[in-house]
Amino acid sequence: MFAADSASASIAARSVSLRPADPEQWHMQSLHDRLGITPTQEHLWAAVAELVRRNDEAIDTISRERLDSASTMTAVEELRSFVSITATRAAGTRAFLPAFAALYAAMPAEQQANADRVFRKADPKLHAGTTPSL
Repeated sequence: MFAADSASASIAARSVSLRPADPEQWHMQSLHDRLGITPTQEHLWAAVAELVRRNDEAIDTISRERLDSASTMTAVEELRSFVSITATRAAGTRAFLPAFAALYAAMPAEQQANADRVFRKADPKLHAGTTPSL
């Protein structure tokens, strides 16, 4: 186990049992804890978290617009809306990758192995070719 494991496990246990009113904040804190982010990695984590938040906001905006227009959309507009959401997710994932790669590179081997496990368990969609929801 890497040094942050026992502290992270304790924090992770608390974060799982105490879900705050803001599910997105809880999700980010849970991911932070499961990855075992150390104080020296916080600046790299901050960049990752900001990109996740921005992508979530962009998806939320498009999704709200889609929902508001759903009852009057034509089939073509529906497809365009879906393409817009998919493109936004893809752009967010492209932006996320270099930031996460920098964080991952700063992790010792055991922490990288843990991150690999976290991402494998995060969402079955990760391995099905669709957009992950970490």
